Amino acid sequence: MCKRENDDEFPIADNETYLQYERKVVCAVTISPSVAERTRAKIDNPTSNSTTAATTTTTTTTGNATILTPSNLRNATSILRKHGILVIKSLLPPSQTLPWGRAVLEDFEDAIARLKRHPRRPVDLMNPDIDESSSSQFEPLSYREMAMREDLRVDLRSGPRMERMREAESGNGASARFASGDGGPKRGGGETAPDDDDDDDGWDGRPTAIESKCAGAPASWRFHPSLLAIARGAFNPRDASSSSLYKGNFGRWNFGGDGPDGSPQPFRLGQVGSVVSCPGSGDQAIHADTPHLFEHVDCLPCHYLNVFTPGYNVSNNNLTNTKDDDDDDDDDNTSKDECYKHEFDKDGIWTGNSTIGGTAFVHGSHKLSVTKQLLSEDDDDDDDDDAAAAANGSTDTTGNYHNNDDDDDDDDDDDD
Repeated sequence: MCKRENDDEFPIADNETYLQYERKVVCAVTISPSVAERTRAKIDNPTSNSTTAATTTTTTTTGNATILTPSNLRNATSILRKHGILVIKSLLPPSQTLPWGRAVLEDFEDAIARLKRHPRRPVDLMNPDIDESSSSQFEPLSYREMAMREDLRVDLRSGPRMERMREAESGNGASARFASGDGGPKRGGGETAPDDDDDDDGWDGRPTAIESKCAGAPASWRFHPSLLAIARGAFNPRDASSSSLYKGNFGRWNFGGDGPDGSPQPFRLGQVGSVVSCPGSGDQAIHADTPHLFEHVDCLPCHYLNVFTPGYNVSNNNLTNTKDDDDDDDDDNTSKDECYKHEFDKDGIWTGNSTIGGTAFVHGSHKLSVTKQLLSEDDDDDDDDDAAAAANGSTDTTGNYHNNDDDDDDDDDDDD
C-alpha cells in the first residue's frame, strides 16, 4: 500500500502512521465471508495418493467451499472497480492451492539444476552476484517456461508438474463442464474449440473463453463461481444512466452471437502461473502488467485482471524443530524454522518477515491520474517521497482475466 498526501479516497488523519494508514486501506478493500458463505458448497479434498505400476488412487474427504452471496459479490465488484484492488479472505481452500505451490517449487528446483549444469551457458539462479568476466558463469535470461523479474524472483510459467496439474484439471472435465453453458471450451469468435483427443478433456494450454452462461464450480479454483462472477461484473459494468444502452450494441449479432440482449460478454481466462520469490530477493520493482488501452480518460472499465493466491502455508502447526544438517560447523542449535517463531500474532496469523522482498499492491493505481502522481519526476519533495514509497511495491492491477476475444497475446496470461 502507498500513503499519498492527496488521497481523496483515503484521507490521511492527523498523526496517522504508515501502518495505521495501511490497515485502514486494507480493511476498506477486504471482503470477509460469513460462516454461512464458507459452508454454502461442498467439495472433495484429496488427502492421500497411492500409486501402483498401473494406477494412481486418490483418497478424498468432503470439505466446505466458500461461495459469496449476491450482496457480497456486488460489494466485491464495487471495491475492485473503485480501488483497483480487492482482498477476499478464505475464499480458496488450501487443498486446492497448496498442491499448485508444491508443483511450482519442484519444477523451479529442477529448472535451477538444469540451468546450472548447462554445458555451454551455465546459470546459477541462486547466486546472482557473479563476476562478469567469468566464462564459467552467465547472467540468466528469460525463457519460454520462466521469465526473470529481478534477482532471485522469477515468473515460472510452465514445468512438467505444472502441466500435469493443468491436464488433471481438464481431465476431470473442468474445462468442458465449467467453461461454457452449451458445449465445451470456446475460443474467440464463438466457435467450439476443436479437440482431437479421445479423452475429451478440451486441454490445449490456451486461455479459455468464459461464456455468459458459465456459472463455474467450486471444485476448480480456476473456475471458482465467485471469481468468475466478480470478473464478469468488473468487465460488464451497469448503472442507472446506461441501463438500456446495451440495446444499441447490435454488433453482438456477429459471429453467431445472440444479439444485444444485455447479457455479460465473454472474457478469456488464462492458465495458472506463478511468481517465485527466493530468500534474499528485494522488494519487487513498481510495474504494471499491461498498458491502458486509452490515455484520454482517467479510468475506463476493467479489461485485464490478475488473481493472486498464496502457494505456501506457514503456520505454527507445520514448523519443525529440526536442526539444519548442512550446518555442520555451526554450534548454534537454531532450527530451520527459528526465523518464523516471532512472526505470528496472538491469533496465530503469520505476519511475514524481511528475508524475502515483498510484493505490494498500490490502491488506485488503475487510474492514470494516480500513477502519474506516483511516477512524477518533479522536484517537489512531496511527489518524490510519494514515488519512493510506491517504488517498494508493484502496481499489479491487471492480469489473468481478459475482456477480449482476441487470442493473439497469450504469452502474458500466466500470472495467477
